[in-house]
Amino acid sequence: MKENLLDYIIRSDKTLYFELIALEVYEDISKKIAEDDTEGDFHAKRKQLYIELEKRFDSSNDTFLRLVIAYSLISGTYFMTNGLNITGRLDKYSGKRYTEFVFTVIDNALNITQKLVKKEIQYRLASDLIGIALELSNKQNKEVIINQVNEFVSQTSLSDDKVLSVKKVEFLVPAINLLIEDKKFRTLNLEKKINEILDFSIEQGDTALSERAKYNQMGFDCIFPSVFELKIRYCQKLNNKDKTKINEVVKSFAETYETLAKSRRYIGEVNLQVAIHHYENAVKLYAKYGFDDELKAVKKLLDETKQELENWDNPNSISRKYNLMDNFSESYHLQLKESLKQFIQLDFNAQIQTLLSAVPIIKKTDISKFRTDEKEVNQFSEIFPVNFVNEKGHTTFYSDSEERKESYALYNCIQKFGAILWTHLLSSIFEQQIPLDFTEFFNSDEKLSKRSHLFSKAYDLFFCGDVYSALYILVPQVEWWFREIAYEAGEQTSNLNYFPTEHEKTLSPIFNTNALKEYLGEDWHWLFEQLMTKEPMNIRNKIAHGLELNDNGFCAYFALCVFKLINSKKLEIKGRDKK
Repeated sequence: MKENLLDYIIRSDKTLYFELIALEVYEDISKKIAEDDTEGDFHAKRKQLYIELEKRFDSSNDTFLRLVIAYSLISGTYFMTNGLNITGRLDKYSGKRYTEFVFTVIDNALNITQKLVKKEIQYRLASDLIGIALELSNKQNKEVIINQVNEFVSQTSLSDDKVLSVKKVEFLVPAINLLIEDKKFRTLNLEKKINEILDFSIEQGDTALSERAKYNQMGFDCIFPSVFELKIRYCQKLNNKDKTKINEVVKSFAETYETLAKSRRYIGEVNLQVAIHHYENAVKLYAKYGFDDELKAVKKLLDETKQELENWDNPNSISRKYNLMDNFSESYHLQLKESLKQFIQLDFNAQIQTLLSAVPIIKKTDISKFRTDEKEVNQFSEIFPVNFVNEKGHTTFYSDSEERKESYALYNCIQKFGAILWTHLLSSIFEQQIPLDFTEFFNSDEKLSKRSHLFSKAYDLFFCGDVYSALYILVPQVEWWFREIAYEAGEQTSNLNYFPTEHEKTLSPIFNTNALKEYLGEDWHWLFEQLMTKEPMNIRNKIAHGLELNDNGFCAYFALCVFKLINSKKLEIKGRDKK
């Protein structure tokens, strides 16, 4: 453990995050307890952890260290990376010192934040600390915290240093959001502050000099959307009956998106994807606030840009922010070019076999390694939350839990494989538009023969390039297949709580059945559960409800994996028959 964490925070020239520094408090304690063979029982180790933490709390003068320990004992969130076989959650502390711990967290969080704001450093950590203080506050404490936040906002002014000013904006937005909930803080000075950071944010465009922008090739990061939303909320709270002012802000918001889209569209190629993103945001704003004429105009621009993207030589190789093929060396590009020449010379069946053999079956262990590699390249890869918003503007995915981060890593891992497979080999097959009949292939499997026509129709569409139509046929058949496996093994596949009628269970409980786990095996089971039921993919739910797929290649990957699974099961049966 570092000797003095607060001194380390103040001296550090890196952007620090509460969770990462808190690990320093636990590193030696968790290792000591984990390696203590005299305490073999998990509950005994947990009790020993509480004892060691209280000892450290009482013996230390480090305000940050005391804050971390007090917060853990109150909230039940512990910052350990190894040893106790837990994911960071334990029981909340229920001792007599609870009140002391609460006051320690709040007082220390505000005192440390005051030091950071005064020195103009570590604004991200300052935001974390205010959030922690608010989380544990009662009505009386909350008023003290908000008054202190008001002082922090007053002390924080933008400067000529753009990098520092971006950090200040990221601190000011949540702080001001907190203030405008209280009428007494909605003053002309606060509105002036909002306008100041709004003007600065618009000036930065979509390439603000932020930490996040350092880690993608286009320097892409918009900071103005959150400030615009702040301005809109301020207007609504100030006088929500007067729509004129709100509409002025909304129109300015949308026009900023249009301006950015126009500049990206002018550059062309990979920037077209970003231009589309900006136009779509403008469309959502105009639609939400009833700007019909503006909506029609920007929709026309959006359609034109999408058409330009389709006409680009290699649009499928674009990810949300950059061309994935840029990750490969020049020698690899030459090698791929030669491989494609050979691939095109194969007959159609051989091309499909080659493609299927190249499709990787991604395992849970692969994703663990993938995440580790990503963190080595970009230490912030899992720090910033990831949001997916559907066509209605509703958030459908937020990567805050370990499970969500794993699922999002699979989503991105598929995209990296797809940079080669989907955009080159599969595209070559699509271009030939050869109709196929797989009926015999599926008829040879006794179970699937009942739906062979539907499976065959799905893959006929798929290999002709109509991937989404194929999925609308294929996904329900795969669900039926998995349900049949569970049902035939005697598993309960319906919910009897609605007697005398039965309601079929959702797919998630079917994945929990032993029968399906044994049939698929550990690797296949994990992969299909992720693809079909976990966000941001959740293919089964999106197909069933006609929702936007947010596809990055996982739709093509799913269809090919289903084909590989069926083929592997056929080979298993042949192997057993030979014996």
